[in-house]
Amino acid sequence: MKAIYTARGDGLGTRMLSALYARILAQQVDLPLKVIWSPLGGASIYADYVLMHPRYLLEIFADRAMFTDLDPGLRGEILTSEEAAHIRLRSLYYSRDALAGLSREELLAALEESEELLYDFPGPLIDFLSTEVDLGSALAAAWSAVNWSAPVRDAVGLVGRRIDLPTCTAVHVRRGDILDVVNRGDLEHLVHDGMVQILQRYTPLKAFFRQIDTSSFSGDILVCTEDEDVVRRFSDRYGRTRVASSVGLDLTENQRAATDLLLLSKARQIFAPAVSFFSHCAAAVSGARLTNTAWDLEASIEEILAFVDRSDTARLRQVSAIAYAAASHLVAAQDRDLALRFRAQAFDFDAALCGRILGEHQPAA
Repeated sequence: MKAIYTARGDGLGTRMLSALYARILAQQVDLPLKVIWSPLGGASIYADYVLMHPRYLLEIFADRAMFTDLDPGLRGEILTSEEAAHIRLRSLYYSRDALAGLSREELLAALEESEELLYDFPGPLIDFLSTEVDLGSALAAAWSAVNWSAPVRDAVGLVGRRIDLPTCTAVHVRRGDILDVVNRGDLEHLVHDGMVQILQRYTPLKAFFRQIDTSSFSGDILVCTEDEDVVRRFSDRYGRTRVASSVGLDLTENQRAATDLLLLSKARQIFAPAVSFFSHCAAAVSGARLTNTAWDLEASIEEILAFVDRSDTARLRQVSAIAYAAASHLVAAQDRDLALRFRAQAFDFDAALCGRILGEHQPAA
């Protein structure tokens, strides 16, 4: 029997949003939904990562189904990547030019003659989902059926007793996995777009403070982060009675990620990094107002480098060179003067690494 599959190898927000759209498509074409859960991909340090690993799936969900649904076909049975290794999958994202414009009937006919369909993007990939479906209502309905584990639901309840979630402003301050990559990931990963991706996703604290301070908001603040120091700094600035977080609750990494995603989806407005599918997922399912902070690369680099192990001076210089060269690459098309300044700083730390990132050939020794 044909089915709609969904799979991603990155963070929880991207996985969940892709699965929600896959479920909506499965409903529209009356096919069962299957979820493939893979370990995190990318940096070498993720090989032994607990976060998002299939072994710890039941920390996030109550059982091996993503949704609580009376229709067993829509419960989203969860398979590990090993369990699904024999299934031949056709990526909808890479087949969207051929499939996006098809009607329900045409799509079903196309599926009969091909592999199983893999919904592998956190957005609507089939045209009729956008033109014939109230996606806001459909996403909210699917979100309400997510099969969260008891510890996750309990943790959300505890935070909800501290502040008024429906009227609060939430900030998503991403730190843990980014700083792990900076400190423990190999340099080759950082050179090959790893640092570019970090700078695209990292937001310095002063950018969040500026967002809150310049808004008219004066209510409770939900801080979604893995970093106790981040929560302390928000509490020091805005008062302990206004600030709440899942930090301090007895949760695993996976439970905290799920708790924070569910908490974000209950806020009135969300201040998020410049790129964050985690926050985008929360806003998409709830209708919360999402504000992505603008880049502040100089402040981001300053904060990131402050977390690098100062005792390893060689690595500190290498990471510094990579960070400034990546920043130069990111702003080259928008601000030539700033790009040149970042390049000069990178060159001072390590000319060879700077040249590799910016595609500049260094003279032979």
